[in-house]
Amino acid sequence: KSQGLWSAAFSPDGSILATTDNSDLRFFDVKTGKDITKDKIKLTGHGYSIAFSPDGKRLLVGSTALELYDVETQKPIK
Repeated sequence: KSQGLWSAAFSPDGSILATTDNSDLRFFDVKTGKDITKDKIKLTGHGYSIAFSPDGKRLLVGSTALELYDVETQKPIK
């Protein structure tokens, strides 16, 4: 169950907004406001903080552990 927005970050080019709540990561198209999350992305813990890499290709989530995601595929990078 979501407990509201915990963290948010814009991609460097401003086209994507990534958000976290207590358990999920979501991606939004900034122009349309549409949720563009491909599949439900469950975090290992709470999404306390998030940050895009300078090139916008990766997203780091500070959760119970650090989690790194490929922004294009929205899949974790191991």
